[in-house]
Amino acid sequence: MKPCLLNFYGYVVEIGRSHERVVDHLCRDFSFFLTPTTDRIDLHLEAHHRPPDFHLLPDCEASYIGPRNIRYKHGSQTYYDYFGEALLIEDHKTAVVSSESIDLLREVFYLYILSKVGLYLDKRGLHRLHAASFSCAGEAALLLCPSGGGKSTTTFHLLSKEPYGLISEDSPLVGVDGDIYPFPLCLGCKGKPPANVPERHLRKVSRMEFDPKTLIDLDFFEGKLERAPLPPGPILVGVRHSGGTSRIEPTTRLALFRFLVRDLVIGMGIFQGVEFLFRNRLSGLARHSLVMASRLRSAIALSRRGRPYLFRMGRNIDRNIATLDDFLRASQATR
Repeated sequence: MKPCLLNFYGYVVEIGRSHERVVDHLCRDFSFFLTPTTDRIDLHLEAHHRPPDFHLLPDCEASYIGPRNIRYKHGSQTYYDYFGEALLIEDHKTAVVSSESIDLLREVFYLYILSKVGLYLDKRGLHRLHAASFSCAGEAALLLCPSGGGKSTTTFHLLSKEPYGLISEDSPLVGVDGDIYPFPLCLGCKGKPPANVPERHLRKVSRMEFDPKTLIDLDFFEGKLERAPLPPGPILVGVRHSGGTSRIEPTTRLALFRFLVRDLVIGMGIFQGVEFLFRNRLSGLARHSLVMASRLRSAIALSRRGRPYLFRMGRNIDRNIATLDDFLRASQATR
């Protein structure tokens, strides 16, 4: 089977000898970053659909225990035991995972790739922001709101209209100058998927810590995907309200900056892959301090360049979407 190659802004991942369904899942998860050729490989992955290779696990003390796995370090190799259901073995630029569950194989590598890519992007000065982002009139609109606040649903409905394009449904990248870079992944639906999405674009996946989710492939949004960075435009901080009305009103740059500290500098709501990135070394802490300083610089630039608003979101999501659509169209008309 031909390897799957993914290029994340210069970081190249190769998914080699693996189960065909796992490769298909990952290629669809990261379809925006598929590349036909490459002159180098930064990370090589293999997934094996079989009982976990626990006979390879060395006799040593755990170095980290997290909600998803237990980590062991022995020589140049690191072992991640997913509580008896899967085992990932990492050695320099290679990682091999084994499990009898196709869904678990896919999820382990999906999160692992995001961790490695996130680490690389942080070093490049491209930082993930927990927000939905869509293009409108040549600039990037951003919607910051907590998990479960309706970012994916709002993004899906806006993309069915003109003039919106997709930048990212959950984690656009912010450069140190405040520009917004595309980082689109599959849109997820917790309930019934929209009726107008053909079956070939849908997948149902199970997850370790959460309920199953239906994914909508990016192929469904062909022609709506932004490829180049855009300047920031309106930045809306979503606040949930118990009432039935919704409204958008200006807020201060200082108020916006406080939310950017939460959602960009700290990265609340974004999978940071702490089980892969955590290191008990002073050199690791020093590198992390440099990353945090770069994220802070991006947050300052974004708060200065974007136009800050407070979005009071009521219980009726359709009304919230209509309010946002009307606001963005009015903003476009007055620019």
